[in-house]
Amino acid sequence: YFTSADSIKVKCEVQNANNIVIEVYPVSNTNITLQDIKKAKIKPIASHTLSVEGSIPFSHNTQISLPPLDYGRYTIVANYINKNGKKENQSSNHTLYSFIVTDITSFAVVDNQNQKRSIFAVDAITGAPLKGVIVTCTPQNSKLTPLNAFTRKDGSISASNSSYQLFNFTN
Repeated sequence: YFTSADSIKVKCEVQNANNIVIEVYPVSNTNITLQDIKKAKIKPIASHTLSVEGSIPFSHNTQISLPPLDYGRYTIVANYINKNGKKENQSSNHTLYSFIVTDITSFAVVDNQNQKRSIFAVDAITGAPLKGVIVTCTPQNSKLTPLNAFTRKDGSISASNSSYQLFNFTN
């Protein structure tokens, strides 16, 4: 997770490629592949070109910094530019790793003695409680109703049943 104030640092391990393009794509799910990006014709929202001096064989490690991004889920794809100036993909064709940019963070306060649990949504930058955040959760116990609640003034909701575990926060 990153906040909207964070620049994204990417470590690049380059081998035998002089010109590399790092691209950031907006994605909708966690298990996205390069084929999904190509099929949907998703355009990159940010890119950074990196030129490395060296003659084959060589290896070079560096870090680049991308500017802060808007809220959403993203993935990073690495490409190199071949001798003909054509972009060729170097990222794995398997599932790409995605990351989320949000200014909402959360924590839970559990009172085991009274079997109570409160989930809090707070601003990731300031730590201030966030009122009115939509908190959803599909319980592990299919007999329970999915949770759909708004946080109170103190940023909290009650979620006492332990079948509610993976919460989503939307503001």
